[in-house]
Amino acid sequence: MDVHSNPITNFTILHRKKWLGLIKQNGIKPARLLNAALYAWLYRNDTIWLLETNQAFHQKYIPQGTKVDWHSRDVFFVKKLIRLNNDLLWNLDSPRRSANWWMKQISHASTIEKNLNTLPLTKLFLKRYSESIDCYQIRRISRTLIKIQLEHKNNHRCCVLRL
Repeated sequence: MDVHSNPITNFTILHRKKWLGLIKQNGIKPARLLNAALYAWLYRNDTIWLLETNQAFHQKYIPQGTKVDWHSRDVFFVKKLIRLNNDLLWNLDSPRRSANWWMKQISHASTIEKNLNTLPLTKLFLKRYSESIDCYQIRRISRTLIKIQLEHKNNHRCCVLRL
């Protein structure tokens, strides 16, 4: 009996089972790459079944923004920032802690910058802990005064400003 005369033979069923196993495990495109000969045989000899089966396994459209769990990312970023803030709390020698500086410290600056509106906790942290120029200058003066006191030097205004 010729394989082509009867569309549903044992040979066809065997090929269908192999194809279903491949697409369940890998998806349609990777399955085609893994076994191109099987796909070609099914396409030539069982086109309607192949196309209907592939249609059932196509990935549905994913609306933009739902691929990433932004809440868990937001919590992850904030935890890192809080840990960093706790480590630097009494460090008076660090540079100005602007929002940009905070983002660069956790090496995800571009992700945070581009998606700040989807990261409300991170946005709140940056707003709360970003240092203004005035606060930074106060921290620098405080650092200088402490240094002068420890070295028992003269703490005149001109000396503090120079340092």
